[in-house]
Amino acid sequence: MRKTSVIFMLLIVVFMAVSCTNTQITNLEGTWATELELISEQHGWIESSYPEGFSFTEQKGHIFKGYKIYTNRLDKKEYKEMFSGSISQSGHIVIAEHEDGILIGHLEDNNTITLQYAENGELPKAVYYTLKRNK
Repeated sequence: MRKTSVIFMLLIVVFMAVSCTNTQITNLEGTWATELELISEQHGWIESSYPEGFSFTEQKGHIFKGYKIYTNRLDKKEYKEMFSGSISQSGHIVIAEHEDGILIGHLEDNNTITLQYAENGELPKAVYYTLKRNK
């Protein structure tokens, strides 16, 4: 009886270990409504939103790519910036914009991402993004 109990307990431990290592990475593909808070010397304080601000176009495992769309307040033009990034098993996100900066954030739940951005130099700014998955 004791031998059976030990084997049973070992099977439970093995099963739990396998289930922990098979955790799925959340698929980010699709468009995400975006709200942002920004401060910069060029624009001052801004709060803005874009119905489809971020689009994750492709994801393979931890790695993804996509683009963000925004309107510049000064010239009133719409811009599209490409990006590449990664998401960890625990939901930490790093995004490299192909033009200039890096965003660091977290997958709060399957439908919400928060990101932070800072840029120094001639046009310093800081931005806090909240993304909500479009259904």
